[in-house]
Amino acid sequence: MLIDAYGTARLAAKDAEQAIVQRICEDFNLTPVLARAHYEQMARYFAEYGHVATQPGELCYLALDANEPPGKPIIACRKVQVALELASAEDQVALRDHGLAAMRQGRLARLARQARVQGGLLTIEDLAYLTCSSPATVKRDLAACRAEGVAVPTRGQVKDIGPGLSHKAKVVQLYLWGLQFTEVESRTAHSEGSIKRYLADFRQIAALYARGAKIPEIRAATGRSAALIAEYIGLYERARREFPAAPRLRDLVDPEMARIAGGKKGGPA
Repeated sequence: MLIDAYGTARLAAKDAEQAIVQRICEDFNLTPVLARAHYEQMARYFAEYGHVATQPGELCYLALDANEPPGKPIIACRKVQVALELASAEDQVALRDHGLAAMRQGRLARLARQARVQGGLLTIEDLAYLTCSSPATVKRDLAACRAEGVAVPTRGQVKDIGPGLSHKAKVVQLYLWGLQFTEVESRTAHSEGSIKRYLADFRQIAALYARGAKIPEIRAATGRSAALIAEYIGLYERARREFPAAPRLRDLVDPEMARIAGGKKGGPA
């Protein structure tokens, strides 16, 4: 005997998906349409960041999306889930035949390559954390690997990220890439007043640079060091290339450029 349409609908209403949607309706006071939209979005998140099946010696780790531009703060970068082989038989062979340093270098190279194949990039800090080493040790190991022609695709190497920025330039960089004042304060331990001073210096230096001024001229006009001016110019160029990844550049610099242009036009004949 066939079940009528009413009975079939009653059975369909008892599946897990419908039960979750109903709970979302009740718990968040949403309409069924909005509740289902929330459910489908959450399902996509879980599919993307849910558990990755691993083999013995493997672990699931979050790496930075390889498509994220250089200079973008880590906190603002998209993350991808990767499976990494933390321990393997080749590690035992390297340890037995060549020692601890050789085993660690082989592990670093393997972890970086595995993340890269899966669309992610590991940083120096990631590799230091995964291998229980210091960042200085990891840097020495990476240099040794690359000197021997071993590929180790870290984020700094793939994205050609140079030496770290000074604390002032770091504050400006975080602000340019969209962080709020409170977030910049918590990440850098600088006060709001200090942040505003650094941004004012950056705005002035960027405006002068955009008008064609050279570093000695900018230094004479602002009283800032050549090293800081060079850092700010580098930030300006990077943010300009990667806009809108650095959404605050135009808001910060354009008003200053307009003021300078207006003053030039309205000056004495």
